[in-house]
Amino acid sequence: MSGVIQYSECAEDGAGTQALEEAILDSPRHRLLTKPMLAVAGLIALGVCAAISMRSVHGLPEPTAIDEDEDDFIQANFAPNKVTYYDLDGKNCPAGEEIMTKDGCLKAAKAMGLQDVTWSGFSGGIISASHIPPGCWTRKSDNACWKDRSCVFSVNSKETGSNNGDYKVYCLKPDYHDVDGKNCPIGKEIMTTDECKKAAKAMGLQDITWRGGFPNASIISALHVPPGCWTRKSDNACWKDRSCEFSVNTKEGGSNNGNYKAFCK
Repeated sequence: MSGVIQYSECAEDGAGTQALEEAILDSPRHRLLTKPMLAVAGLIALGVCAAISMRSVHGLPEPTAIDEDEDDFIQANFAPNKVTYYDLDGKNCPAGEEIMTKDGCLKAAKAMGLQDVTWSGFSGGIISASHIPPGCWTRKSDNACWKDRSCVFSVNSKETGSNNGDYKVYCLKPDYHDVDGKNCPIGKEIMTTDECKKAAKAMGLQDITWRGGFPNASIISALHVPPGCWTRKSDNACWKDRSCEFSVNTKEGGSNNGNYKAFCK
């Protein structure tokens, strides 16, 4: 039976039950199932969703993927990553991992164990400066302000700012996830081969094969493929023999014809 109950769907609105029903109907073996058997399958799905919800409530580890029957194919659906914040002393965040809002900056600080944040008073917490890293920043770890808890936070809106070595910057790793048969939400596409590979690794694919043999050759412009980083959909046989190829579609007007998996951030 192909298809998978995604954790996020179960936890939010029980859509996992519908996903299971659709998976059963999509299966070539569904005609062997009677109505009572389908009803039982629905109850099982509800039980799975309830169990997953209880895991979340009690802080138990959440599943990141569910493997299908080996006889069908290796499941290639992945749950979204947890949000990950980190800080760097004396450097800038990697491109695309800057935190450019005060709300995001506050969330990062709290996630890193700082419950009380003081904003830079003279600017309301927002500045534009060339010698400070873009995004959420404060003083470096060896600054005396950490000893007396007087470090102030701010967000530098200057995208070309460069850390002169005196500042700590807070960064956010992208929330990589995949969608089958659809495009990524607008603005969430991954448009470079470097980030495409990073997304694949973040979702557990350590070795990927590029369409055409290497990254630059994998870049295409096509209307029937989703914009950005893509490969074949989860039910494609290439997942079983690990031959799925990755590519980046630069065509912003591209539309997934239903045969592809898009990786998003």
